[in-house]
Amino acid sequence: LKRCEDIAFDDPGYSLGCTYTCKNGKLDDEAEYWGNFVDATVCVVLKNDDGDPNHFDHIGTCKNGRCVEYKEENIQQVWSQLPQTQGEFHHCDSKSSEDAVDNCLYICKKRHAHGKDGYFYGIYQDYNKCKFNGRDGQCRSGLCVDQAIAGKYPIE
Repeated sequence: LKRCEDIAFDDPGYSLGCTYTCKNGKLDDEAEYWGNFVDATVCVVLKNDDGDPNHFDHIGTCKNGRCVEYKEENIQQVWSQLPQTQGEFHHCDSKSSEDAVDNCLYICKKRHAHGKDGYFYGIYQDYNKCKFNGRDGQCRSGLCVDQAIAGKYPIE
């Protein structure tokens, strides 16, 4: 299949995945082609690919047409500097849950000032219970940290 050129994502919020569809411009060609959003575009992956923000899987940045989640060892040190966790994407209210959450971030769909809908993130409040690698964890600024570590360091 012929590809379209890689383009910048210019809608508000996260791109939903890292690819887009297009036509080739010829009136007699009804085929849909595809292209990638440029690498480093901030993105969100939703389970089921149904557009429902309640089916949140992860946020990341595009690389070769895939939305890649940052999972390096130094995640706690770089969390606030990641492009996908910057303030321009934080437009959902904080919330809490009685149950442990899988992820201390959640996604909402909101209408942006420019009249377009976009996907943005919100966080579960600090101290909310979360699931950390099969153990108990605690939400801190949208990141789930090991309860054994979090319990030693209260938020000041």
